[in-house]
Amino acid sequence: MESDWTAFEQRGVRAAAIACQKIEGIARARRFVEAQRYPFPILFDETRRTSMDYGVFHALDIDAYRIARPAVFVLDRAGTIRWIAVSPGQTARPANSALIDAVDRAARY
Repeated sequence: MESDWTAFEQRGVRAAAIACQKIEGIARARRFVEAQRYPFPILFDETRRTSMDYGVFHALDIDAYRIARPAVFVLDRAGTIRWIAVSPGQTARPANSALIDAVDRAARY
């Protein structure tokens, strides 16, 4: 999203990313996020409760490798989920154009 952040800002989008990992874990997530300087906050779901609640948790039967599938949820102004994209793998993401279309459709509500 950050590459097209201006288009999202023009639409009044408020975004937050949720990283389902330990903030001080082996991936050194805190350092990575601080170095990236994303234009939106990055929240950490260290217990994976949020990923479980939203149905994107993927258990691999080894505790250290429990992960969440990348997902995007677009909500309208009332907080109703209007669009969901759940990626089939860790590197796949929906195109920003699809996100912008989903935001435009959600704005009608």
